Amino acid sequence: MDHLSELPDEILESIISNLSIKEAAATSILSRRWRHLWKNINYRILDIDLADLISIYWYHNITSPLERSEIFSLMSTILDQQQGSTIHELRIRFPYCYCSFWDEFDVRPLVYWIKTAAKKKVKNLFLQLYTLGGKTITNAWLFHTLPSSFSSLVSLRLVALHSSYSKTLIDYFLLNAPLLEVLCIQKCSDLTNLKIYSLKLRHFTLTDTLTKCLEISTPNLESFMFRHESEPTILFKNVPSLKHISLEGFDSYRLIVSNHRNPILGLLTQLDSLALTKLRPAYITSSPIINFPTTKNLKQLQLSLDCYYELVNTLTPLLRASPELLKVTLINLENAVYRNSRRESALNSRHQCLEVVEMVRFIGSSQEIEFAGYLAEYAASLKKIIIHNHESVHSIGLLQLKRRLPSSVEIQII
Repeated sequence: MDHLSELPDEILESIISNLSIKEAAATSILSRRWRHLWKNINYRILDIDLADLISIYWYHNITSPLERSEIFSLMSTILDQQQGSTIHELRIRFPYCYCSFWDEFDVRPLVYWIKTAAKKKVKNLFLQLYTLGGKTITNAWLFHTLPSSFSSLVSLRLVALHSSYSKTLIDYFLLNAPLLEVLCIQKCSDLTNLKIYSLKLRHFTLTDTLTKCLEISTPNLESFMFRHESEPTILFKNVPSLKHISLEGFDSYRLIVSNHRNPILGLLTQLDSLALTKLRPAYITSSPIINFPTTKNLKQLQLSLDCYYELVNTLTPLLRASPELLKVTLINLENAVYRNSRRESALNSRHQCLEVVEMVRFIGSSQEIEFAGYLAEYAASLKKIIIHNHESVHSIGLLQLKRRLPSSVEIQII
């Protein structure tokens, strides 16, 4: 006897509500009794991953593969079945393998999903569409029927929007979501020139796009993270609250070396943290940073490095100009740190506040050990050195590092 299946729908739905939507959907293959129960659950986080749901459908009915219209219908059915008036967080993830071969895309399902999200007062929305749309789109005029107010939306993440509508949707959310505080845009095309205007936005992330010119005017923006393969033009028009900047993927050192092309030099005095990080080793013709402003508020600094001359030209003036700095993170890209004769005279006065030095991809070379020891001598208040082991690190290198450091400095290995 299947006593569990004999329980009332209310009890079974209460049980299923404690599962993820993937696990809940899997219960549909148990029996006819369970086939539709999972669709009636009010999920606080509704995570619709089409790859998982389609695989479950095929397992249940493998003789009849889903067509495109059925895929969209499945997603819409899940949304329609939500009986509650609100969904705290909605995630819709569409796998690339199910749309890459389509020649066109009807925007009606996408418009419907956004309308439903607004109707259900979604606070956190995540759309991962993997360039959904093929070569062309149809019924684009439907974007004009989107609700004029998405007042519940606080956090938005957009991944891999198609070039035909990426700019349209971003502009829509910025204009019609007055409470939007967090915006993350990733792998979206046709964003060569992007303007971000928002009154409430506090955290903005833009990664892996082809943006060449970015203009930001957000009076409440606190953090900005940007990752790109080539150097962009970034214009900060109105960012009086900005405290954290992270620039990755290109030679971001140039942005603080060259005064006439400097988008962040005027912001440095207000920053609490700064990260300038390349994603891979590259030959760079760097010149020393001169006339660097005093960054009285800077507490955390992250730099990637290929060799000592970058450390001398970049780290030295930043340390001197940041008297309140508490933590420095160094990311070793080359798996080696080369000696530079100017290092001995570069840091000739002790830093009074630096407490933590973090070394990522530490391999235990003699140059790294020497430099860590020198930093321990240079920072009068140094308490801890955090080591992120690289796969090739040798225990002898760690032992030598411990011997090189004063006993008052703790070594933490991650």
